[in-house]
Amino acid sequence: MSVLTDTEVVIVRSERTVAATVDGEAVLLDIEKGAYFGLDAVGTRVWEMLALPRTLSDLCMALTEEYDVELGVCREQTSGLLQELVAQNLVELLPLAVAGTADSVGAPPPANSSERA
Repeated sequence: MSVLTDTEVVIVRSERTVAATVDGEAVLLDIEKGAYFGLDAVGTRVWEMLALPRTLSDLCMALTEEYDVELGVCREQTSGLLQELVAQNLVELLPLAVAGTADSVGAPPPANSSERA
């Protein structure tokens, strides 16, 4: 079982990652390593949703509403993508208590915060 399946773990974009969308697909750059990583259309949608901290369950609930995919398949494929993004230091896993309470996950960021990507 992956740590991503833990509902107490939140996925957040790494502060060392910048992103741009080119022809509908995200291109991510690890600014410390100078390494690029490209995402397809669905991966780009996952990246967009990670503008706010999310759990794997949050992501998959939204994705199954937007795409014709079964929940189990979505969890498996999204978990695989996220594990690859973690390995590339493009996203980080944080305990829910650090990232915010369950009520604040998915809430808009405070007005004084800024987004890097």
